[in-house]
Amino acid sequence: FDCVGGEVQRRSYEVVRDGGSLVSILALQDESMGKDRGIRAGWVFVAPNGEQLSKIASLLESGAIRPPEIHEMPLSEAAQAQDLVKKGHTRGKIVLKI
Repeated sequence: FDCVGGEVQRRSYEVVRDGGSLVSILALQDESMGKDRGIRAGWVFVAPNGEQLSKIASLLESGAIRPPEIHEMPLSEAAQAQDLVKKGHTRGKIVLKI
């Protein structure tokens, strides 16, 4: 997943496995670069939409939807956080606080 573009995007094809995908949030420089190795390339563009954000806020405020639980843990507990994720007993997201 490319978030930088330019030279980084061009070099990214070297680390994508054969038959893999390269997705960028920026315009693709050369979509044909990985074709010889079966690499698919594409880009995703997201734009803020005030109407959609307002609807989401209304749904949250009314309780119709709930955001995922967020558990903050200090970076020093990263190993424990990883263990929790591996065990599959977590709900929501774990955020490591730096």
